[in-house]
Amino acid sequence: MNCDKAITITQDFDVPCHVLWQYLTQLHHMQAWFFEELEAFDPSIGFTTQFAFDYQGKTFTHCWDVRDVIDGKLLALGWKYREYSGDSVALFTLKESAGGCRLCLEATIVEPFPALEEFSLESMKAGWTGLLQDRLKNYVQQLRGN
Repeated sequence: MNCDKAITITQDFDVPCHVLWQYLTQLHHMQAWFFEELEAFDPSIGFTTQFAFDYQGKTFTHCWDVRDVIDGKLLALGWKYREYSGDSVALFTLKESAGGCRLCLEATIVEPFPALEEFSLESMKAGWTGLLQDRLKNYVQQLRGN
């Protein structure tokens, strides 16, 4: 793996891993914190889905395919965009921790995306950070009543 093409984010959650797994893989949870545009999801190898997301006047049709799954522990999503060249893999790994569950995301670019601001490592890291350390963390806290 080329480190200049990877983003790694780790976040601890005060819920057991089996609960966090549900938040990462069940459609109604994913729509609440991840992408409300998502219409279907099944954490099974080979499952594919597409959904359009508009950002700053541009459409990004996310094309996901589930590439690997270890129930409750690991989810690998292939992540492309219909409108743009490039390919990446988002690997979510869950591990039990003293306070609950530790989520590690490793997003790796396997085929370069166009030279657009939205695809810069800084922008992509900010996006993942916002999703995991803000939106998912807040969602978990909200469900726990904190």
